[in-house]
Amino acid sequence: MNTASVPRVRELFELVGADPFKDVKWSGMTHANVKKRVAALVRNRGHIVHKAELPAGYGLTQARNDRKFVGILIAQVDSTVCQHTGL
Repeated sequence: MNTASVPRVRELFELVGADPFKDVKWSGMTHANVKKRVAALVRNRGHIVHKAELPAGYGLTQARNDRKFVGILIAQVDSTVCQHTGL
């Protein structure tokens, strides 16, 4: 199975010696909340892709919030990986 998940993402980054979720947090977002949001993104993506419909309650506001979250997450993960790899 090729579906993304928190454990699979962690396994991928462990190949370069980093845990992208260990040090990833920002104002109002704990480690646990980051993992929950990533899991929700994967679940919602699967619902949209495989059922061709939006999950209940998912709309433009949630999509924009997810986009903002992913942008911040990318910056945080990049920073974590750079710290662990010396890049």
